[in-house]
Amino acid sequence: MERKIVGDSILFCVDGKTVLTLKEYEKDGSVVLQPDGELRSDFVHDFQDELIAFVTVGVNVVVDMGKVSYLSSTAQNAFLTAQRKMDALKKGKLTLRNLTDAVYHEFESTGLSELLKIE
Repeated sequence: MERKIVGDSILFCVDGKTVLTLKEYEKDGSVVLQPDGELRSDFVHDFQDELIAFVTVGVNVVVDMGKVSYLSSTAQNAFLTAQRKMDALKKGKLTLRNLTDAVYHEFESTGLSELLKIE
């Protein structure tokens, strides 16, 4: 797995092929993370590190999931870990937006749709 930073995006590559692009920007006072591709287990820890970096400073984080084509159970756990950390710090909000039906079903089947703010 290789990680490249290009402009405001982080590219996660496997065997020279980009499998996930993570764009980061600010909008309406929140940090927006926009993953595009597959949130796979083999690099979810890097994604979680990015998410936790914003969580620990107490900012509102919106994750626009509209371009996520695959979500591993490990990735789901990354969101739960971030939410628990925010709850412990008592500052900031984590919101997941624009989930495809398939990705929403993954959260629903594990019960995480009840624990996370999904719009």
